[in-house]
Amino acid sequence: MIGARALGLLIAVLAVSGCSYRSLNAPVAAPAAPDRPQVAALDPGRTVSVEIFANKDWQGTGVIVEPGFTYKVTAAGRWTIGQLCGMSDADAVGLNPLCKNDPEHLGVPASTLIGRIGQDGKPFGVGSNTLLKPSAKGELFLTIYTRKLAFASGSLKVDIAIMDAAAGQPEPAHHDIQ
Repeated sequence: MIGARALGLLIAVLAVSGCSYRSLNAPVAAPAAPDRPQVAALDPGRTVSVEIFANKDWQGTGVIVEPGFTYKVTAAGRWTIGQLCGMSDADAVGLNPLCKNDPEHLGVPASTLIGRIGQDGKPFGVGSNTLLKPSAKGELFLTIYTRKLAFASGSLKVDIAIMDAAAGQPEPAHHDIQ
């Protein structure tokens, strides 16, 4: 059992180690120009691929999504929100059950790939295979679902494309985004 003094020391160490909570609803800070992808609407038939890092806050994809279009977002790779939690995919498959929480009530477990439209859009679950039908125009931002980035590592390769209704593909989860 940890004594009060040891517990106090542990809390102090965690506080200075960058373990503070982040707000998923805070506006996105614009990254420096060299790190920022060129932002543009996606042309039909073109897929944009980006790498989303677990240890970085909201990351711009460079893709402007618009109402009236459906976008297919797929993700592959492994990441973690901390060693205790284990490695997981964009749907949090592989996540230690002790780490499966939903701190912002998004309807998905921690470690899931999440998104938002625009710098101050409402966060929503994306996962590994989703169709997005946005109701607002803006850049698609992505990140790992966690309140703490200090121990997160790994990355996902994310592909974003406009869906072709005639493709006849089985449909992944739908997300009508407000």
